Amino acid sequence: MAAAVRIPLTTNRRYLAAGTFIMFGVIDIVLFGLFAEKTNAVFELSIPGAGTKIPSIHAPAAQVCYVLGAISVGLGVTRATVELSNRAKRLAIAAVLLCFLLSLLCWSDARPSVPPLNVINLLQGTMAASIPLVLGALAGCLCERSGVINIAIEGQLLVGAFAAAAVGSAVASGAAGPSFTDNLMGLIAGSLAGGLIGAVLAVFAIKFLVDQIILGVVINVLAAGLTAYLYDRVMVTYASTLNAGNTFGTYKIPVLGNIPIIGPIFFEGGAVQIALGTAGARGWRAPHSRRHGRHQGALDPLP
Repeated sequence: MAAAVRIPLTTNRRYLAAGTFIMFGVIDIVLFGLFAEKTNAVFELSIPGAGTKIPSIHAPAAQVCYVLGAISVGLGVTRATVELSNRAKRLAIAAVLLCFLLSLLCWSDARPSVPPLNVINLLQGTMAASIPLVLGALAGCLCERSGVINIAIEGQLLVGAFAAAAVGSAVASGAAGPSFTDNLMGLIAGSLAGGLIGAVLAVFAIKFLVDQIILGVVINVLAAGLTAYLYDRVMVTYASTLNAGNTFGTYKIPVLGNIPIIGPIFFEGGAVQIALGTAGARGWRAPHSRRHGRHQGALDPLP
């Protein structure tokens, strides 16, 4: 009686990845290419009022979708037939996702009722909105590196945002307007509030050996319910003094902020946005450095 032969898991993953790439390519061709308007998609590369004007890109929507879909299908075939390195696999995934995104933008922007897409404004908003997500992801990586699985990141962000808005508005109430110091105090209060939730997680997970997954879910539910209740009962009632919506002003880094395309995206924005983006890049590097990585590994309590 012949013994059953087990297919290696790596082979299954290779064909699954290849099939996914080909599926994205077919979507680019069939869904976005065939149903795209027979017009050009216009992408603006300069923001209004910029000193240097970059000409807009006019791309035939359907043809671009066909080409991007063919690239994704070709990457899928290559993934199925060639054993790639880990870096090449990641680059292939990024290329397929980029082709899908560009096809979606071409299909959407080619419609006559849609105005030209300003790529700079789109990427500026993406950078600003991604900073809390990146910092939360880095917090999870650092905690896991230290031996604690942090599921309560959402709760930390909720409580921190609530405390920052309340303290920043309360300090600025009665004044002519919010100052940088008022907003900074709100930022510090939000950081301390989020750190307090992290301290609660650490105490219960390390000292009392509570299941970390269950503990994180409970903290998230508690934070969501508490902030929602206090928002309805306090912030809505006293919106002018506790929820004024104060924000930091826009800051442009000299010289670097004047670089076309790159400058407005990476070197122009809120002062805190630029600082947190720099801190996020430093936090990504910390676990990979020899000194910080060794210190974090030594903190692993194995709870």
